[in-house]
Amino acid sequence: MKRLLLKALLFCIPFALAGQDGALDTSFDGDGILEGNGVGYDNVMLLPGLGLFAYPNGKLLIGMTAGSTSAGVQNGFAFTRLQQNSVSDVTFSDDGIVVGYIEALLTDFEVASNGNIIGLGLGPNATRVLMRFNGAGDVLLPSSVEANGGADMRLLEIQPDGKLVTAGSVGSGTNQHFFVGRLNNDFSIDILFASGGGTIIEFDGPGVARDLELTENGLIVVAGDFAGGQDRNVGVAVLTPTGAPVFGFSNDGKQSLDLSGDDFVAALTVQPDGKYLIAGQNVNLSGRDIFLARFNPDGTLDNSFGNQGKAVVDVSGKEDWPADMVLQTDGKILVSSSACFNNAGCDFLLARFNADGTLDPSFGNGGTVVSDLTGLEDRAYAMGLDPSGAVIVAGGSTIEPGFSTGNYVVAKYLTDLSVSLREPENQLGPVLVYPNPIVETAVVECASTTAGRYILQLRDAEGQLIRSWDEGWHPAGTAQFSLQFGKKQPAGWYTLEIANGQQRQVVRIMLK
Repeated sequence: MKRLLLKALLFCIPFALAGQDGALDTSFDGDGILEGNGVGYDNVMLLPGLGLFAYPNGKLLIGMTAGSTSAGVQNGFAFTRLQQNSVSDVTFSDDGIVVGYIEALLTDFEVASNGNIIGLGLGPNATRVLMRFNGAGDVLLPSSVEANGGADMRLLEIQPDGKLVTAGSVGSGTNQHFFVGRLNNDFSIDILFASGGGTIIEFDGPGVARDLELTENGLIVVAGDFAGGQDRNVGVAVLTPTGAPVFGFSNDGKQSLDLSGDDFVAALTVQPDGKYLIAGQNVNLSGRDIFLARFNPDGTLDNSFGNQGKAVVDVSGKEDWPADMVLQTDGKILVSSSACFNNAGCDFLLARFNADGTLDPSFGNGGTVVSDLTGLEDRAYAMGLDPSGAVIVAGGSTIEPGFSTGNYVVAKYLTDLSVSLREPENQLGPVLVYPNPIVETAVVECASTTAGRYILQLRDAEGQLIRSWDEGWHPAGTAQFSLQFGKKQPAGWYTLEIANGQQRQVVRIMLK
């Protein structure tokens, strides 16, 4: 799954709310829906490997597996980059489209801090394929096609030092288990990680890791499912940066959960407070429902969430197939899914939960939105939040149920945190704050059409001035400031005003 990876998510307080919570955003391609027309691609494969990245400037990167006659591949890594309004970004490979030259199925991708795109996938004859593209869409050599040694690695994260953490499974049948490995930036195996570059995580039955996250302090978290007894259960494991179990998590670095019936993990999120949130599908006597579960950092279930740490909800009244999850900055939980109708087709399903695990009735229709986007078979795979606060869901559309090829589809929905991106008179341009939430320091970037002396002011939720920074005179254009917040302020929401005497902007930030 590909999740939102923004440097910051900002909400400009002076802006008006952009529309109904859960409605399609008509500023995106006229109706909130973009259906890929296949230009530049052949055989777009609609697999869960289809992913989404939302840039801080609002651009979108869609990753998928597709063929290209010009690239000479039947199935290769393919990327489309879009402007915020859905128009192709011509600064990306001239037409907004890139197809790699290696035969491989894309399973995950990440965008590095320098803008490079790294794709991970499966090649012919059980090979692991890695490719790197720059921000302009050019292939950067060398690529890597290596025998996987029995490890099926489908998940990817980039550490701050540039090393690549991968996860998936190793072995097959009754001997299949979670596996986590690490590669150096040049795609070679990092032999300093765990036991020669990787570690096997065994639960009470064969299993596979489905999602991977890195915490702010460098811990590696994987979540997946395994065959435990009569049904399939949830498994979560936490490793140190060196690949050793975190013994403070359930005493042995791993925890399991049986919700009754078969449980399949779809997504994992590490909350700002360090808790681990899992979303997935629970198969029970009444059908297929969405489940959420939340673990404390010590591995115990968070009893303040749902029913003793877990919630199983028949969201659509149909067969629910959850795919991805993101957190809003107010703590509410968004889950993208497909609502399927007894083999008669599927539609996009978006559900929002409160921070306590209950459905949020203020969103859509009682907490859910079901969208028949194309009149065909629509399945949602990945999601993210853009800088306006809107939620983006990417998936695929096929002519008939069960088809594996078709067009990609992107839908943009408004939320209660969405704001218009039109800038009123005397308003600074887009403002970025990263990281956000802020621990002690942060970088602020803003754009202005006028020169002036920049004053930045931090205020609490009641509007009281906490502190200010005089950053001096700067010319028109982009300005960047490094701010020290320290540790004296209580954790919570604050506002940061940026003004240069001619223009101003106010954004929300969180201090940890």
